[in-house]
Amino acid sequence: MFNYMFRNKLLPIILLVLAFLFSLANVGYAKMLELITDTATGKTGWSFATLATVVIVYLLATAFINFGFSYFKKWYRLHIMKQVRDDLYSSILKEEIFDFENRPRDFYLSKFTTDLEMLEEDYYGNIMYATGLSLNLILAVAMTLEMQWQITIAILLLSLPSLLLPFFGRNLLKSLRTPVLASIQQVTTTVNDTLSGFRLLKFNQAEQKFIKNMAGETKTLKQTSRNEALIQQIISAGSDLFGNVMYLGTWVVGTYFVIKKQISLGQLVSLSQLVVFITIPLGEITPVLTEFFGGEKVGQNISKLINYQPGATNTEPSAYLISYQDVSVQIEKKQVLTHITTQIPFNQKTIIVGESGAGKSSLINVLLGTIPISSGSFCILDKKNQPLTTPNFEEIGFLPQESVILNGTLLDNVRLFDENISGQAVEQALKDVSLEKLIPRLTDDMPNIAKKLSGGEKRRIDLARMLLRKRLFYVFDEPTTGLDPKTAEELETKIFHLYDGFLLITHRFNQDLFSQSDNIIVVKNGSISAEGQLTDERIQSALSSLKLV
Repeated sequence: MFNYMFRNKLLPIILLVLAFLFSLANVGYAKMLELITDTATGKTGWSFATLATVVIVYLLATAFINFGFSYFKKWYRLHIMKQVRDDLYSSILKEEIFDFENRPRDFYLSKFTTDLEMLEEDYYGNIMYATGLSLNLILAVAMTLEMQWQITIAILLLSLPSLLLPFFGRNLLKSLRTPVLASIQQVTTTVNDTLSGFRLLKFNQAEQKFIKNMAGETKTLKQTSRNEALIQQIISAGSDLFGNVMYLGTWVVGTYFVIKKQISLGQLVSLSQLVVFITIPLGEITPVLTEFFGGEKVGQNISKLINYQPGATNTEPSAYLISYQDVSVQIEKKQVLTHITTQIPFNQKTIIVGESGAGKSSLINVLLGTIPISSGSFCILDKKNQPLTTPNFEEIGFLPQESVILNGTLLDNVRLFDENISGQAVEQALKDVSLEKLIPRLTDDMPNIAKKLSGGEKRRIDLARMLLRKRLFYVFDEPTTGLDPKTAEELETKIFHLYDGFLLITHRFNQDLFSQSDNIIVVKNGSISAEGQLTDERIQSALSSLKLV
């Protein structure tokens, strides 16, 4: 995530310049104390008016520089976070469906809320803060060298324990921060699950179970946070102790050089202030590193998401395949399928057509795993090209022959009581299936709703449900059963328009739609009598035997 600071190469240069001026103004405070003291003792020979003028100019310049540096740091952080948010959002939309749906919804929500906040404050904020502190330290040390190099050596030796202590605790602090972040994530997940599934919990009387789970998770969060705070406080207390030793030790060393008349009283006062500018950065090392490591960890996770690349396995729909190899099915000694061999790619529009009882539904039941095969082999190649004997319904959508309308509002029916699906998404799905007229009634209380909808409206609601649950491939089992010819044709046209890869089972012939299909499978008496495109002679002959053309 560090590279985001350098996308505009001018901005880090401006940051360094302003940080240098900010540090120069801060460290200049020690010089001002020296001038005031030396003027009071008559060493400078300045008048009071001259001293007052210099002090006023210094104060005004310092205020202006502090304002500019503070404002630029905030602006710079906002500029960086805008880029991070844009990249994070784009990367999520580029994810494969499988990876996206295998993560809980709150995983992404936390990335855009708490994680980005930590990244801004703890990572980028501390980098900029540390830049100013580091320059303060360097300039303060340089000014002590100007007085007496022996004093600088003494100060550095006195500061050594404060400098080394945080680095010894670095790995420990990092290891303690990780479980805290994990605990926060778990609590957030549970709260999100509770909010999105509140009705489910109430309906199933699962409140006490969730209360118990939350109590355990908050206890873990308390323990991990307490452990981190304890170690952090121990390291911080040690830093404070060594800082005080350094501060008072500097006064003792400086007094020695005053007695020896090697530095003036004004320089001693200045030296005491310079020590502050040395001890503050050293004292801030522990909290800054603690927050920085936490922000860095969050940044690494966000970076992985932003730099997400699909795996080497081909996960495009064309890599998925439904495969029947010499499949035969016998049910109660009745042969319903005989030596079926065919392959149905996920990225094609395939039609299976045949008379009632020809075996079309049996082909689907084999796919769904609801009937066993008597011989041969059947499999679905998943995203890793591994064979599955039953479908993964996160990848395959299925529309049965009969519509099911549940008790509840129209909104409940379309999104199947999934409150994670927004009303806006439902409205768009209804528009896509030409049910705009039902949108004003989405949340109406409609007793016996099933009786108030026509057969065509019920089927369109089925299609809207499937649109809200994106799948790689869809199976439509006689979707026009019970519909009048005009409604049936409109519905099939919608299917061809809305979906890229599907398997449509039908007993009807539609010249336009059959000509648009990639593959037609004609089933007769439990066997495939022909397979190909509409222009193929075998398909024409098979359809003619069914009196469809």
